[in-house]
Amino acid sequence: MKAKNLLWLPAALALIGCGGEKPAEPQKPAQTNKTETSASPLTAPADYAGAVGRALQVSKKAAGLTQVQTAVRQFQAGEGRLPASLNEVIQKGYLAGIPKLPPNMRLEYDPRTGAVKAVSTRP
Repeated sequence: MKAKNLLWLPAALALIGCGGEKPAEPQKPAQTNKTETSASPLTAPADYAGAVGRALQVSKKAAGLTQVQTAVRQFQAGEGRLPASLNEVIQKGYLAGIPKLPPNMRLEYDPRTGAVKAVSTRP
């Protein structure tokens, strides 16, 4: 009789051990950026066009800024001093003109340090 009772013991322990726990629920991915879209097939073309437009604006800003920074460094190397303004860089022929930046952006130049940066004109 004892042997018969021992056969049920592992089965009973297995049932008791499995009874109370719920299976783990899959975690939802964390949202990383508010500008991300829902990736709906219906909005995919508009989402893509928006992303391409934003990338174009960023690259236009970077290219224009790099062009002016390089011209200021060339001016400093050629003239032995920092330019008083970006207009002086243009007048001396180191830069053809101020590059066109994205809307609501403009260049700021600090003649004391030679630093050039693109800043937003939005309040």
